[in-house]
Amino acid sequence: MVTGIPEQWPRDPDERSLARLEWLRRLGDGWRDFDESALRGLVALLREEVELHDRRYYVYDRPLVPDADYDFEFRLLETIEQAHPELQDPNSPTQRVGAPPRDGMQKLRHDTPMLSIDDAFSDEEVVAFEERALRALGLETPPWHYAVEVKLDGLACNLVYVNGRLASAATRGDGIVGEDVTANIRTIRSVPLQLFGDDLPTHVEIRGEVIMTHDAFRQVNAELEAAGQAPFVNPRNAAAGSLRQLDPEVTRRRRLSFYAYGCGLWAGGNPPDSHFVLLDQLHQWGVPVNPYRDRVDTLAEAIAWFHEMEQRRASLPFDIDGVVIKVDEMDWWTQLGTTARSPRWVIARKFQPEEATTTLLNVRFQVGRTGKVTPVAELEPVFVGGVTVSNATLHNRDEMNRFGTLHVGDRLVVRRAGDVIPEIVRRVAEGDGPEIHFPDACPECGTPLVQQGAYDLCPNRTGCPAQIRGRLLHWASRHAMDIDLLGDKTVDALLDAGLVDDLADLYRLTPEQLQQLPLFAEKKAQALVDAIAASKHRTMDRFIYALGIRHVGRETARLIAARIQEPRELFDKPESWYEDIDGIGPEIARSCASFFASEDNRALVERLLEVGVAPEPTRVEVVADSDLAGKTIVFTGALEHMTRDQAKDLARQLGAKASGSVSKKTDLVVAGPGAGSKLAKAEQLGIEIWDEARFLEAVRAAGIDI
Repeated sequence: MVTGIPEQWPRDPDERSLARLEWLRRLGDGWRDFDESALRGLVALLREEVELHDRRYYVYDRPLVPDADYDFEFRLLETIEQAHPELQDPNSPTQRVGAPPRDGMQKLRHDTPMLSIDDAFSDEEVVAFEERALRALGLETPPWHYAVEVKLDGLACNLVYVNGRLASAATRGDGIVGEDVTANIRTIRSVPLQLFGDDLPTHVEIRGEVIMTHDAFRQVNAELEAAGQAPFVNPRNAAAGSLRQLDPEVTRRRRLSFYAYGCGLWAGGNPPDSHFVLLDQLHQWGVPVNPYRDRVDTLAEAIAWFHEMEQRRASLPFDIDGVVIKVDEMDWWTQLGTTARSPRWVIARKFQPEEATTTLLNVRFQVGRTGKVTPVAELEPVFVGGVTVSNATLHNRDEMNRFGTLHVGDRLVVRRAGDVIPEIVRRVAEGDGPEIHFPDACPECGTPLVQQGAYDLCPNRTGCPAQIRGRLLHWASRHAMDIDLLGDKTVDALLDAGLVDDLADLYRLTPEQLQQLPLFAEKKAQALVDAIAASKHRTMDRFIYALGIRHVGRETARLIAARIQEPRELFDKPESWYEDIDGIGPEIARSCASFFASEDNRALVERLLEVGVAPEPTRVEVVADSDLAGKTIVFTGALEHMTRDQAKDLARQLGAKASGSVSKKTDLVVAGPGAGSKLAKAEQLGIEIWDEARFLEAVRAAGIDI
């Protein structure tokens, strides 16, 4: 029986943490017999361990223990705090889960002003910045170095730590007073509630940017759309809107990140005299800092670094809008001083604007294969963000109405950043053309639209030409049933002639019927019929994907297909069956169960089987002793000797999981020429990177024929 906390632990931090974990496992429920003093010691130990694991995972990208061990320690701490409310502390890591919603945002005054930074939009303006600084000090050449770092495109925040503990957090606001977001900041896992280290200041303001990474942005928007809510239009708006929530629980779910870029007030301790060293110091305390930064000798090198990041911009895991160039030695900051709004020792070299103004020509209302109606703005072509933009989605009725009543001829600002789709930012002038209103009936079939969450849907699933067309094209697509010759023009011709009403009708087509259409001579008609017939025996995963179930992509279809022999097995599967499959969450499980519970969808599957569609079971022969078994692999860039799908199939044969995105759970990235953001993220996370040749060596070593 464990009676108290051991007094001696290993000196090495990692060994100490692992020893404590082992002791906690042995302790079990023995803590219930501890007296108050021992309980307080146990709670302090658990908080220290959970905070250590948070730092290693979110700040240093070097986790020490598996998620299950972290969860064990976290739940144990949570259980003890709930059983003993007198031991609860607002700085405990368990308090990240969010406080009760508030009635409104309170204001907080910063200890020192959060000044703006002057912008430069050309190299010449950056040179002029240095010349002004030299003139002010009567110098001919700069005696300082420069610190350079990418300028994150998010929401600036000020975090106050008192005696190492997070005391408050506020947005920049007007630079003097900001909004109190303390409860929300606490939910961001990368923000330390307690600084870690010696010689901490008694009071320090840590300034940084709250952002949403591209991966988080895509995940959050997918969740919003799955819940029938309007998605965010860009990561910056998503970060700002998520941080300024009255309910911290909403913020917690939004996967925000924080990166420090400097300090305000610093009382006590020994502040560094170099900005670059300061960021290293913050990092050692457990504070995330900008991962894309450097220290250079001259302004010419700083400008060259800007142009390098300009080229790498699209491959970064988050949005940036420039590079901040600072005099590195802080002694010069005092001598250079500040203006009323900005310091004289720093400038932001901004990228060329990724916004442009253009004219609205019309709004097209597209009906997708699921019946969702999406307004798409047709624009006078304009060059923005490196491409010519002539269309931009308006997402849904609410988003379209955000601009008021649109008119043909409206002058609109369009933005495109990184890999984000073009978006309408605002209207700057009203046109004199006709008003444009969101329809109340389907523009394709005239059926009254129904509201489902944030979207308008056409409920006429079996009679709406646009939905039928969309399902036919998806069914025939390369990753689905892969029916050659069945493209847009052919599908339109078949629908116009009344030869098909649903998927099963494709398999009843004859060469004679097709030859009546202008597109088809005798050979082409026979070729299409043969291509359709050949698709009858595609694999089960292709069949499931081709059905067009909401939220079911190719990988999810493969996971489901691996567990059945024929499609009817899915007719009576409950949500829980899908949720038991590793890689499938509640939303996808609900969508699958709902799809096959529908009488219309069951009838469609039966009709397909009646006309001879007989999907073959999905089988993957796995090499049991492969070195890559159990690993998660991501392929990026161009592959010379195989397609991306062939590479993924080989990975599965090796017993590995092929993923489409890089995360901390990724074990290996296979990168070819042209690899972009995935390769950059893998490098940032320290993930092992192979080229195609090395991957193929592993395949051959496992005895797989290529």
